[in-house]
Amino acid sequence: YGNSSMWSSGTWYLAKVKAMDSASPNNESSPESISFVFDNSLPSSYIAYPTNTAILNTVPTISGTADDLPSGTNAGLEAVKISILNVTTTKYYDGTAFQSNTEVFFDVNGLTNWTYECPALASGSKYRIRTKAIDQAGNSESLGAGNTFRFDDTLPVSTITYPTNDALVNTGLTTISGTADDTGTNPGEVTNVQILIKRIADTMYY
Repeated sequence: YGNSSMWSSGTWYLAKVKAMDSASPNNESSPESISFVFDNSLPSSYIAYPTNTAILNTVPTISGTADDLPSGTNAGLEAVKISILNVTTTKYYDGTAFQSNTEVFFDVNGLTNWTYECPALASGSKYRIRTKAIDQAGNSESLGAGNTFRFDDTLPVSTITYPTNDALVNTGLTTISGTADDTGTNPGEVTNVQILIKRIADTMYY
């Protein structure tokens, strides 16, 4: 008995059943009753770290939150799953390495506040993380775009081009010049270059 229009998501219901036969009044003396919650609302998950479009040189742990609102009325969370894609190589993490052509999901640690140990990343690569929450009623979150970030643990380099090393300078030195670069595939940007000048005779710094 029932139809889809009679149920309201996040609502608890009590159902009782009683059997009767044609030899009235032979009705069942102890009707059975059950209670259940109807929940067709999708749970949700959120990636807190790494943040979207970040450029990072270390990612020890991926973390975030999930919920199945409204709490206390919906079924509650059952699991949160995560997938990691190397956007640069178009390969998914398969539990061992980034070598799968299809998306693979893994259980995280925790539910409402969850973490996942990040696998080894390749410097210069761009990555995408997606998560999906599943509740105890079997509802699964619709997959979103996820968070993307760039991993770069290659050190930038700088060079002094003028004056050259051990040069003898006999004119006014108004400018010290050079170059800086963050080498590698899809590198991060050089954000700052600093210079230190020491007078060798008395070891005093400018």
